[in-house]
Amino acid sequence: MYWSVNLEGGRWWYAHVVKLPECFSRGASRSDVLSLLDDVVEGRLAWIMARGLDYPRLSGFKVIEEQHDVPELGESGGAVALFKSDQTPIDEANLGDAVRLMQFSRDEVLSAVEQLTEEELDACPIPKKRTVRLDITHIVNAEEWYISRLGPKYQRVYEDNLGTIKEASRLSAVDRLRLTRGAMIPALEAALRDGRQEPFTRRAYTRYPEEQWTLRKVLRRFLEHEREHLGTIKIVLNECACIARASPGTCARHSRSENLYMHDT
Repeated sequence: MYWSVNLEGGRWWYAHVVKLPECFSRGASRSDVLSLLDDVVEGRLAWIMARGLDYPRLSGFKVIEEQHDVPELGESGGAVALFKSDQTPIDEANLGDAVRLMQFSRDEVLSAVEQLTEEELDACPIPKKRTVRLDITHIVNAEEWYISRLGPKYQRVYEDNLGTIKEASRLSAVDRLRLTRGAMIPALEAALRDGRQEPFTRRAYTRYPEEQWTLRKVLRRFLEHEREHLGTIKIVLNECACIARASPGTCARHSRSENLYMHDT
């Protein structure tokens, strides 16, 4: 048996392993993302097994769907493909599995950032990369945007569970990361109860109002997006550590600011 793979291409290329959540590769070309899959799958299976979960070990890869010219793919605010596998309805067990993986992933991000100083959160050792603070802000902003794709009703469910938006906006970036996910789960559960399974669009808060979504695609993006930005955070922290060893205090002085809009993808 082989791993089924979805491919999408635009400014960047992504290969998604369909039956292995959060397992994907990103690269500059089709051949790049396919060449990375062996290592990506091994790493993902090791991560899953370390958390007491079990997935089958398959051999080889087969591309089952490929989409080209996805607008601004891999960029903030860009579109993301809707695959045939995203149109498979989910049930309570599927949602429960996704929520469990989301919690594991959030715990990993929090463990990487909770003990950082203010200077470390704002350090910018790599040009054109977000600081850690901006990256974790971006993660939460994007997830609020994914909830908004489901429609105003589910956006209100999230906001009602979160409390007042004004109070939430005063939270630190790390506290937002810690607290907002719990308010998003009821919105996902409500969408499942209402049978929000067929493809839909929402014109608000997007440059691509015709982009199609399903509940399964929303869950996929929750998982993949945080995993991708955890990788970015680790790269920034590793670079900070290298700079600090070479010249103590240098990394923290290289900070910058960046404007992020509320529903950033």
